[in-house]
Amino acid sequence: MLKLNIGCGPNGQFEGFINIDNSKAVLLAKFPKIKKLLFQMRLISREKLEHDWTGIRWMDASRRLPFVSESVDKIYCSHLLEHIPPDKGKHLLKECYRVLKKDGIMRLVVPDLFWYAERYVRETIRIIEIPSCQMIVAFMINFLKLFVAHI
Repeated sequence: MLKLNIGCGPNGQFEGFINIDNSKAVLLAKFPKIKKLLFQMRLISREKLEHDWTGIRWMDASRRLPFVSESVDKIYCSHLLEHIPPDKGKHLLKECYRVLKKDGIMRLVVPDLFWYAERYVRETIRIIEIPSCQMIVAFMINFLKLFVAHI
């Protein structure tokens, strides 16, 4: 059974899956002495130094996936699409469709835009209701009214 985990990152690996990511850290993991030197030179953070990328294949999933058509049983792709341009995302989805068996399963996880929008509105209302912010908000509204009137 062939299973892909696309864009797994250092903490999202699954046993039994081919875990792939295009982070340069995957390549750097093959050279621990260089990785340590980069940390000592303060070019990478301690977090980057300590991440374990072993077991992850470097692959750019926005290009052609190196698998035969209809050969993959399962594909898992979590929080990757929102990090790539729409044209590459569309290509990735086409590639997933190409390599996925007819009875295969793909689980695609993307952020919940409604949740973020609702949170933004809720926080904006909370800030507007703070007395010290009301004068600034009133100023900004009046400024915008004047600005729009002159356009």
